[in-house]
Amino acid sequence: MTSAKPILWLGGVFADEEVRVGRSISPAASRWQHGLLKGIAAAGGRVTVCGHMPERIWPYGQLRPRCRLHPDVAGADGLSLPYWNLPYLRERLLAVSYWRQISRLSEEVRQGVLMSYNVAPHIALVAQRAVRSWGASWVPVIADANEGAQCKWLEA
Repeated sequence: MTSAKPILWLGGVFADEEVRVGRSISPAASRWQHGLLKGIAAAGGRVTVCGHMPERIWPYGQLRPRCRLHPDVAGADGLSLPYWNLPYLRERLLAVSYWRQISRLSEEVRQGVLMSYNVAPHIALVAQRAVRSWGASWVPVIADANEGAQCKWLEA
């Protein structure tokens, strides 16, 4: 029997304390992702979560947000990414931070399946680069798109 490819989940799944204090975290989205990842693990999947704390742009939000990912996301490894939350630079800095972090992961994980909840620009850039560079597969789970919305991130 072949074992399933490991899953690298790009995006935050947060501890309950983070959800309570994080003004930019959607509790419903975090709970939904947590349930999905627990289900994948219950079915025998291996998940690594790589995420960041969403925050309003500085000076209205933190300059260098940090967070704790959900501790029991199916026993998953969690990689929490700090980043510089600066106007005009945040998306690029997040893409660089995600790329650096996943580049350090094992080849097995990098060539597994990348998954993400919805598609932020920094996630799309990183996932597309991983597909081109390592031959990874990317499965974006689109839960909040408007009907008939154009998916420009697929055109790159």
